[in-house]
Amino acid sequence: RRLSSYLPYMSPSFPLRVSSAVPSFLASLTSFHGYMNSASNVVLPVVSVRNALTDQRETLSWATPRPSSDPHTQPSCDDDDDDDDGDGELPKCSGPPTLTWYTCGPTVYDSTHLGHARTYVCVDILQRILKAQFGVQVHHVLGMTDVDDKIIARAREDPRHTPPVVSASSASLAIVESPGQYAGHTAPGRLARHFEALFHQDMHTLGVQTPLSVVRVSEHMQDVIRFVDELLSHGAAYLTADGSVYFDTTFALHNQLQYHEVLPRMPCAHRVSSSSSVVEGAENDGEGDEPEDAASTPTTSQKRRPADFALWKAHKPGEPAWQAPWGKGRPGWHIECSAMTWNSFGPHLDVHAGGVDLRFPHHANEIAQCEARVAIQGRETGTRWPRFLLHVGHLDIAGLKMSKSLKNFITVREFLRSGGTATQFRIFCLLHKYNSNVEYSQQRMSDANAIEQRIQNVFVRLADAYRKRCSQADLTSSSSASAPEVERWGEGERALHRELLQLHTEIRAALANDFDTPTAMHALLRFMSRLQARLASALGSSSSCSAPSSLAVGLLRRIDAELREHLLSFGLEGLLRDVDASLSAHSTTTAGASVRLRSPQHQSVDDDDSSRTSLTSTPSASSATTTSSQQQQQHRVLVEQLVALRARVRVAALGLSSDDPTRRALFDASDRCRGALVDRQIILEDWKQDQLLAWEKKQQQTEPK
Repeated sequence: RRLSSYLPYMSPSFPLRVSSAVPSFLASLTSFHGYMNSASNVVLPVVSVRNALTDQRETLSWATPRPSSDPHTQPSCDDDDDDDDGDGELPKCSGPPTLTWYTCGPTVYDSTHLGHARTYVCVDILQRILKAQFGVQVHHVLGMTDVDDKIIARAREDPRHTPPVVSASSASLAIVESPGQYAGHTAPGRLARHFEALFHQDMHTLGVQTPLSVVRVSEHMQDVIRFVDELLSHGAAYLTADGSVYFDTTFALHNQLQYHEVLPRMPCAHRVSSSSSVVEGAENDGEGDEPEDAASTPTTSQKRRPADFALWKAHKPGEPAWQAPWGKGRPGWHIECSAMTWNSFGPHLDVHAGGVDLRFPHHANEIAQCEARVAIQGRETGTRWPRFLLHVGHLDIAGLKMSKSLKNFITVREFLRSGGTATQFRIFCLLHKYNSNVEYSQQRMSDANAIEQRIQNVFVRLADAYRKRCSQADLTSSSSASAPEVERWGEGERALHRELLQLHTEIRAALANDFDTPTAMHALLRFMSRLQARLASALGSSSSCSAPSSLAVGLLRRIDAELREHLLSFGLEGLLRDVDASLSAHSTTTAGASVRLRSPQHQSVDDDDSSRTSLTSTPSASSATTTSSQQQQQHRVLVEQLVALRARVRVAALGLSSDDPTRRALFDASDRCRGALVDRQIILEDWKQDQLLAWEKKQQQTEPK
């Protein structure tokens, strides 16, 4: 991809003098690429992170290979030492580098607020960076808590409140609720499905990629029961007289699990005493800021010691319940995520992510449960569970954590209705470290908006410089010698290109340093400031092609492509869509070819506004001089068929409900098709939805099924 970046330096008379050497060089490069793809051992990129599990900086690494008999086998790496000492050495990988990643999702009993949104936008940014900048794939599973005290309490608040179920799939109806059980108020399962659908809609609006899998507690109840039964039968848990089951924290201490090492690093000096086996300051094991069983009838706890926490809560009237071997009830909060994680990945998990407010007791108790099960099964994992724990910092407002319990939150929909945009919020997240606490304010959102406008202006300047340079070089000339794509670079171009290469190095170094997006963004903005000054000079120069201030078209294209790649790696597709919309007003057409800078490889199209595209350009003028009329006709027919196929895919997507994962997959496929066309200089203009449906109706009438 970067070959064209270095060729200008190979000869002062490029491309004539080195043209004969290019084919052999490309052949060697192709052979090397094939070797790298087929090699059994490939050194992975070095990315260091702040591991909340150990509170130390460590090198991100992958789980050790699993035995072939393990049904949860994933692509893995061989870490011989497995000392996790953060020395910068990564294991060697057999197969593509793939991280197993579990994120704690929300407890779906209310609308999503910006504090929640920051967690999932930051997780999305980290995963995009790993894939785009370091070539690491992520097997992402998102857990949804749809059985919980808070959901039960919210369902009881207003007997008249019965929200509609928003396109709930049949698989999410697993909550066992008998008819008439919730007479006079909303069934908890119905309320959970409603707010989960709203959560997914909000995440889609904010540009958060859909995880590979979404798991719900209500759909994994048998996994929870098996998990609890195994702990209970091996002495890691105990049954109380009322039918509840509690985890015995002394099991972790006696078996020397890392649970007792993790606790001292948790807030409020939580720790296990070797004499009393009590976690100081951990009197409650309830969800979030609320005490245990906040929604239930007050009872005297029968657990043996304050450190122990509930795995199974005995049934109480008016609550959903499932039948277990030891009695009817429902799971505790912490065992839910452990069971879903184990079902998805088995005893190996690379990354566990969530908000920093979950570190204690939720994540600490998850570690205790999973390590206990590993010890019971006698597995030799050769690693910790999980290998890495990543926490996203709080979003504060007026000095306090944004939370529902404090009633100081702003929902995502309120933020958007007030004039905020998904792009602004993502830029706001990028300007602060993912694991730091951040104060939300209108001034900071205004700063993010100013940066968005600044980036858009740079792309407009690039387009202006591109059009001016093309007009100077007479793009329609049939002489390849005058084509600006192969013109000789001057010292100004070389200096600017060196800055571009340095920018790439700085951004990768920052992102490899615990995903330091603020430093990466500042490097990007500094380069844009210097670029804008140079473009202003170029636009103000004379019309002569040899003017020292003018920039080569090839360099302009390279800068445009590199900037787009970095912005896409941050998930700023929305910003690039706005850029392309503004550039469409600046585009010109010469000899049937659209004169524009290259569009991004992956464009996301608004599902509700546009669906089918019409062909507005032919292949570029340079290729037209060497292509026969017959080949051009074949090319046009193929493109028209591809555009028609893409249109049908979008029609099918529009016929599905908004939360159907197939809908998103169809739109992603159509976007990849659009990107492939754009890479071949085929510029597409989207039709509105009514135009698309009218076209489809006409096609059905005129074409065979």
